[in-house]
Amino acid sequence: MHIYFIKNNLRYTILSILLILIIGFNFNTKAINNKEKEYKKISKGNYTVDEINNLLITYKDSLTIPNINIKKTAFFNLVISKLYYFLGAYNKSIDYGKVALSNYESIKDTAFMMYALINMGAIYGENNEDDIAFEYFSRIEKLALASNDSSALSYNYINMGNTFSDKDREKTLEYYKKAESFGVHKSIIFKISILNGRANVYFKQKKYDKALRIYLKALKLIDDKHFFYNSLCTNIAEAYKGLGNLDSALHYTYIALQSSKKFHSINNFANTYSLMTSIYLEKHNADSAKHYFVLFKNYNDSIILNKKIEYVSRLKVINETDKLLENNKIQKQKLIWYHLQLKYLLIVAFIILAALLVVFILYRKVKSSYRKIVKESVQSLKIEEEVIRLRQKLSINDAKNKNNGTNIENSDKIFYEIIKYLEEDKLYTDHDFTLNKLSELIGINRTYISNIINIKTGDSFVKLVNSYRVKEAKRMLIDEENKNYTLEAIGKISGFKSTSSFYRVFKIETGVTPSFYIKNKNN
Repeated sequence: MHIYFIKNNLRYTILSILLILIIGFNFNTKAINNKEKEYKKISKGNYTVDEINNLLITYKDSLTIPNINIKKTAFFNLVISKLYYFLGAYNKSIDYGKVALSNYESIKDTAFMMYALINMGAIYGENNEDDIAFEYFSRIEKLALASNDSSALSYNYINMGNTFSDKDREKTLEYYKKAESFGVHKSIIFKISILNGRANVYFKQKKYDKALRIYLKALKLIDDKHFFYNSLCTNIAEAYKGLGNLDSALHYTYIALQSSKKFHSINNFANTYSLMTSIYLEKHNADSAKHYFVLFKNYNDSIILNKKIEYVSRLKVINETDKLLENNKIQKQKLIWYHLQLKYLLIVAFIILAALLVVFILYRKVKSSYRKIVKESVQSLKIEEEVIRLRQKLSINDAKNKNNGTNIENSDKIFYEIIKYLEEDKLYTDHDFTLNKLSELIGINRTYISNIINIKTGDSFVKLVNSYRVKEAKRMLIDEENKNYTLEAIGKISGFKSTSSFYRVFKIETGVTPSFYIKNKNN
């Protein structure tokens, strides 16, 4: 049995329903205020790790505003809890979520109290602490009953049923029935969530015929453009497989595969190819099983690699956000101090000697800042070299499946091939290295390569190559073995055509000249 989908389906269902709750809850308020709109937008979670990091810094910094009222404090804590939830930092998410809930309880804000309870239920549910999650969903039930909110009750009963999915399947079905009785909108997602959840219960009981009938009923509600379509086809294939009807199982697996191609989902491809492998094994078709197993492994390796990279990024954000906030605080204090200095300078500008003294002090600070730039640049260079070594160790290029046997184009694969030529082959050291040459090496249209570089880095091909040339020059400048080289020679070895272009690009990239960089590299 392919438990990868059935086992994880509960979590996906909870998260889907929670999203519906956030979008569709009717709290009997006269109007949706700006804070609700802001929270709903953030709750959709369509952010990169870097964007989450920036939002965390913004909202955590907002908590330090003097004399902030409790309503704003509660909102900032709720948002921070949700952002940590997206990063998978559940302990931090729980800490901020509890503070937010306590704040809303103290001011008796029922609408946002509901949001806070949903948030806590989601965190504990995702963390596999279903008993605690159920307690929060039960509190939502009481609030919804008190306010006669049928919509809230219907969606919440789905969540309550899901928490019993692995413990008490009869209880699960009972809550699904309650959800239907309170359902008022009867949206497609609501209906599919109920049907899919009920079918999953029968599937886990190995009542494949009952599960199959319900899965097929759910599938009739949507077309192949719906994001639930692939999951339902996979479930139907699993049910047919459980019944021993391998031909029908294979038929729906192929339908699921076509759906995966429409959405370009790597996870869906991996799941579908895994299922096809097992079906062909049961059909004793070793060649087909081997073929689809290779495809599954290729996509699965790519998923694992992406998860590793994302995990490192998330961990960095979780560990360094507070440090960045502290640095921001120090910088703010410095700015305040500099503003006071400038203000004082304007007041006492008639005292020439004092003015000259202040100018001299500021000049020294600027020089010190430039030295700090050089120092941080040297440190960042070492970190970048470590990242390159880590990337090579993880065998990124191998994981991009050069010969994976599919027609699915992968811009990531092309981008990592470009990076390989730059980082491993150092083609940028050739001052005649052009986009046309790179296009010939990779065998792909130069315009397409240029677009990929722009999408992935935000820079042009020339700027990307020049950044690598500057990094190479910095490595040579800090290496004592190169002390006998002139700056002009280092520029040419790094790939610059002329000394003037070397100086100009180096100053743009680092903020200082090569001569200043080499003089202050050890400061």
